[in-house]
Amino acid sequence: MSSRIVVLTLVALIGAVVWIAVRNPDSSNAPLAGPAPDRAELPVSTTELDRGTSLSSTATAAVSQPASSTTPSSRLPAADDEAGQAVVLYGYIRGAEEASPANDLPWIAVFDRDEQKTTAKASADGAYSISGLQPGRYRVNAGAGSSLKAEGSVDLALADSPKRFDIALRESPSLLVKVVDEAAKPLSQHELGAIATREPPGEWIDETPNENPFGLGRFEPNEGKDVKLEPACLGRLILDVEPPLFVSIVNHQRVIDTRKVELGQKEIDFIVKSDSPLLKEGRFHVRFVDQANQPIDKLWAVVEGGSSAQYMRPEGGELTSALPPAVWRIQPFAEGFEQHDLLVRIEPGADTDLGTVILEREQWISGTIVEPHKSNERMSLRCDLLDADGEPQLVSGNTMTYVVKADRTFRIGSRRRGLYLMTYYGREAGYGIWAQIVNTRAGPVENLQVNLVPGVPVMVRPSGDDWHSITFKITDDSGARYLDSRLWSSAPQKILLAPGRYKVQAKQGSAPPTTRMIDVASDTLDLQVP
Repeated sequence: MSSRIVVLTLVALIGAVVWIAVRNPDSSNAPLAGPAPDRAELPVSTTELDRGTSLSSTATAAVSQPASSTTPSSRLPAADDEAGQAVVLYGYIRGAEEASPANDLPWIAVFDRDEQKTTAKASADGAYSISGLQPGRYRVNAGAGSSLKAEGSVDLALADSPKRFDIALRESPSLLVKVVDEAAKPLSQHELGAIATREPPGEWIDETPNENPFGLGRFEPNEGKDVKLEPACLGRLILDVEPPLFVSIVNHQRVIDTRKVELGQKEIDFIVKSDSPLLKEGRFHVRFVDQANQPIDKLWAVVEGGSSAQYMRPEGGELTSALPPAVWRIQPFAEGFEQHDLLVRIEPGADTDLGTVILEREQWISGTIVEPHKSNERMSLRCDLLDADGEPQLVSGNTMTYVVKADRTFRIGSRRRGLYLMTYYGREAGYGIWAQIVNTRAGPVENLQVNLVPGVPVMVRPSGDDWHSITFKITDDSGARYLDSRLWSSAPQKILLAPGRYKVQAKQGSAPPTTRMIDVASDTLDLQVP
C-alpha cells in the first residue's frame, strides 16, 4: 500500500509540473524537444515551427477540421501515461492570436502510421495538449480559420514524455479575384467562380469551382461572408501552391477568361462585357415514350449538373428547361422501366433538342451480402454501367448507390441490358473493397453473393513531393475496378483490400501511366505512386 501511495504522489507532482509548463510556455523550466530544426529541410510550402520542435520535410497536405476539442488545462497527463504506457504531447500554436471566436480557435491533428487521427482544439492563447499517444512518428497538421495552417512531423518516445511541440502557423497564399464589366461595374448578378490551374484549361472544365477541382486552391466567393470584400471582388482563391499559375473566370463549367498569375501577385482583374453570350443560360428539350411510342405515366426526372440537381415532372412525357452552361445529366424514372441516362452539354445561349427517347422494361440484380462476422454497419452497394471499353460511365451518371436491407439482401432494379461494375466500399466494419462485373445482357441476375472478408490496410502515398496531379486505379485479373481515385494531399491515403493480387495503374499529369502488380497479404502495405 505504501508503494502505491508513493507512485500516486509522484504522478501528481509530474502532472503539476506539466500544468505549470503549459501555462507558462516561455518559462525556462518548460521541457523542450531538443535543438530547432534545420530550416533548409523545410519545403517552400511548409510553415515554420518554433524552437524546441522536431520537424521533418513534408509536402503540403489538406487540413481537415478536428472532431474533438480539448485544452491543456482540461487534458492533463493521465496516470497511465506517466506510468510509461503512453506519451503526452503539448505546446503552443502561434500565429492565430487574433482568432477569438470558438470556431476559429487554433487546432492540431496528429496522425499515426496507420493514419489514425487524434485531434485537439487549443485555448484562446494557443495552448494545447494531447495525452494517450503511443511511441512512434506522427504526421502533424495544425490550423486556424480558413487560411492559417502548418504541418510537419514529430517523433514521440516514452523517455521524452511529456514532449513539447510548438507550432507557428502561416497564412496560405491567396489571391483576390476582381471582375467588372466594360463600365467598371461589378458583375454580381451572375453566378461566376474562379479556378486555378497549372496550364490554361481551354473553353470547358469537367467540374465546378466549388471544391478545389484541380488541387491547387479553393475559391471562396464574396457572397455570404461576415466581412464582405469590395463589390468588384468576385471572391478569394486560397492557394495550396505558390504562383506562377493560371486563374480562370468560369460560368459554372464554361471558361470565360484566363490570365496568368506571377509569384508575389496578390490580386487579378478581369473585364467581362455585360452582354457577353458566355454569361447566358441555354435550353434543352426531350420527349420520353415507351416501346409502343406512348407517353409514360407517372414519369419524373432528375436533371443534375455540377453541384446542383433539379427534380422535374415532364408534361405528357416532354421536358423543357433552361440551364446554366455545363454538362448535365438527365435521368428519367418510372416504375418498371429501365433507368436511362442522357448526357448533354448546355451551351450558353443555345437551344438543344434531344429528340424522342424510348424507355424499355427494366432488368435487375438481386442477391445477398455474406460477412464473416455480424456488424452494425449500414451497408450499401454501387452499381456502375460499363461502356464498350469496360470503363465505368461515371460522367453520364450511371453510378448509383443502393442501401442494403437489414437482413443483408438487395435488389437493384431499373437496370438496362449491359455490363455493370458492382462494388462495396465500407469502412466501419473493416472489410476490404469488394468488386465484380455483372452481366444483365441476357436478363436479370439473381442470387448474387457478395462475400466480404477483413481488409488489409494499403497506404497510398506520393513517391515525390508533388502529389497534386497524381491519379491511380486498382483492378483485379477480371478487370473489375476496386478503386479509381486521385491523391488528395501529401498524406498517406488508407484503403482496405482483401488479400490477393491486384494491378495498380498510376499517372502524374501528362506523363505516361505506370503499371505494376501488388500482392496484399496480411500486413500493412506501403504503396508509392506513380
